[in-house]
Amino acid sequence: MTDHCHPRPFVPRCSSLPTLLLLGILATSAAAQAQWSQLTHSTPPSARQSARFTAFDTVNDRIVLFGGSPTNGIYLNDTHVLQCSTGTWTQITGGPAPQPRYGHSLTYDPVRNEVILFGGLLFNGNGPLNNETWAFRGNTWVPLAPAQAPAARFLHSTVFDTNRGVIVLFGGGLSATTSDTWEWNGNNWIQRATTIPSPFPLRSNSAIAYDPVRQRTVIFGGRVNNSWLQGTLEWDGAVWTNVTPAANNPPGRAGAAMAYHAGLDRIVMFGGVGGPTATAGNYLGDTWYWDGTSWTQVLPGVVPSPRASTGFVYDPVRDRGVMFGGNLTSTHFNSLWAFQSATPARLVPFGQGCVGSVPAPTLTAADHTRPWLGDSYGLRIGGLPPSGICVLVTGLSNQFWNGLPLPLDLTLLGMPACDALVSPDLLNAVFHQGSAVVTTTLPLNPAVAGLSIYQQALVFHPGALNPLGALTSNGIEAELGLR
Repeated sequence: MTDHCHPRPFVPRCSSLPTLLLLGILATSAAAQAQWSQLTHSTPPSARQSARFTAFDTVNDRIVLFGGSPTNGIYLNDTHVLQCSTGTWTQITGGPAPQPRYGHSLTYDPVRNEVILFGGLLFNGNGPLNNETWAFRGNTWVPLAPAQAPAARFLHSTVFDTNRGVIVLFGGGLSATTSDTWEWNGNNWIQRATTIPSPFPLRSNSAIAYDPVRQRTVIFGGRVNNSWLQGTLEWDGAVWTNVTPAANNPPGRAGAAMAYHAGLDRIVMFGGVGGPTATAGNYLGDTWYWDGTSWTQVLPGVVPSPRASTGFVYDPVRDRGVMFGGNLTSTHFNSLWAFQSATPARLVPFGQGCVGSVPAPTLTAADHTRPWLGDSYGLRIGGLPPSGICVLVTGLSNQFWNGLPLPLDLTLLGMPACDALVSPDLLNAVFHQGSAVVTTTLPLNPAVAGLSIYQQALVFHPGALNPLGALTSNGIEAELGLR
């Protein structure tokens, strides 16, 4: 089978199509296999609901929760943090705090290492709407005084744009529903847009997430009056674009949980209220992926009960989405759920390249990709000469080759101080101009989920002072995952 290369400037990309033969099976259709699982946690906050009332603090490895509406409807202003390494909640007391509220937003700002609260509805639904901005720094709330701010509102949507370093705020409920867009730069709120593209109306309680790979803020659904809306829109920092697919869209909803899952390279959406019948009593318990082009429904075995207005964040340390709370009509929850692949995809380096006067080539992950079945992933070969040939070696083992233990000393092949780290079951030659990314395409077949293939680069280099004139890189173990 012939490899097909698709060159970019200075970066050849080649698809390792023979890998399909290496796996020995053809692609088949299969449902995504990521799973929901209920987590144990100690001293949890009381049951409550209030969309976007949690934030993940990456520096301190914790989830921060503030306020919300419990079963009795008396709004809260308590602050709790979940230390993710122990699964223990701690209530933070003392010092100033925002007033009790519902429908506010919490967003972690990793640039300034603080959680930003904005807005909400005060005092059990009878009080005013609010447009205060607060920062939670360490374990202390600090009121901020920006020169300008969005109008008071609740059930707005916020997310942090990691590319531009700002918090994006969209829509919400004022005296009437709105669809304006604001951004928080750490010092002030700046209005960036007043509308979204037709035919989508004003809306509140839209699901929101930021995709750092495609550098887009994504919203889905929302509500205006008694209409539960569909529609997928993306914000690039300048304009909103309607990217709703022609078919296979989730039913319209409001109050859905949504977050970008970096491990899966997908936006994950769960639940909400609305659905095909678009009624206030129709709570949903479905799970969906957005890949930047299309929606795909996920069919895990165990799922949380239908609910809306949950807190949902991504935990990058444990590669999982985490959901807390929510409500199903008059029932409120304080359970904690995780969403992650049962067989995650990973690229794990091992071993080392040749030892010598010329730096060894390197093999590293490229393009934010992982070895998911039914998808492609890239490996970058570094340390190349200005031009020449390199070879990506792919094998089924990093332990043995033809009965010989690995690593295997390559001195007899004219490469002293170099080792073969993987069995050479496939060789993929690449002509390069100083750099190369090699793409491996995998079939979608659950039978091989959890297995590994092993890869190493062989680089012909004029600086390699050995008889063969070649160097080897470190190895990469590609653990094959199923979304």
